[in-house]
Amino acid sequence: FKSMAEIISEKDTKDTEASEPVVPDPSKKRQPLSINEKIDKAEAFKIEGNELVKAGEYKKAILKYSRVFAYINGLNQKDSQMAQYQKSLGVEGPSNEENDQITKLQIAAWSNLTLCHLKLNEPNKALDQVAKVLLREPNNGKALFNKGRAYLMLNKLEEAKQNLQAAAQIFPKDGNIRKELAKLPALFEKQKQKEKATWQAAFKKI
Repeated sequence: FKSMAEIISEKDTKDTEASEPVVPDPSKKRQPLSINEKIDKAEAFKIEGNELVKAGEYKKAILKYSRVFAYINGLNQKDSQMAQYQKSLGVEGPSNEENDQITKLQIAAWSNLTLCHLKLNEPNKALDQVAKVLLREPNNGKALFNKGRAYLMLNKLEEAKQNLQAAAQIFPKDGNIRKELAKLPALFEKQKQKEKATWQAAFKKI
């Protein structure tokens, strides 16, 4: 059996150890990710999102594509908060090659987010995403096609026609674009008949 003195001595030792602050080891300090490492992380989330799209898991894919921007947003903009933060950590800005990689990742993520929102019947959200693509690539045929599809969902036929025709000029042999354009005459006629009926009903009330 331990004596009372030994028990008190052990207790004092434990209390002293518990009260002493834990000093972090400088050698184990987490280093900030390099630009290339951030690009790799973003690319990994994009690939995960692509797999979820193939499986029809569009809501989960949206979460993955959104994570892409957590790593690359603002890196290719010198005056952005992210760029300034990286600089304060001593991390050099992206090279020209890395800038190209970042831009491609952004456009791919926005394009895939557009597709997911279209699949989920969320045309307004799709328009928000596709606008970001077209701001950087005004002649992106895929983006113009998806913008046209979003307007079709909203029954904004003139806007749909304009964007689908622009997409058709870039991809004249694309069957999907032709298919969407082929819907327009019947939809315009339906809209015309609906407007006519509305006017006729209004005149009857006069």
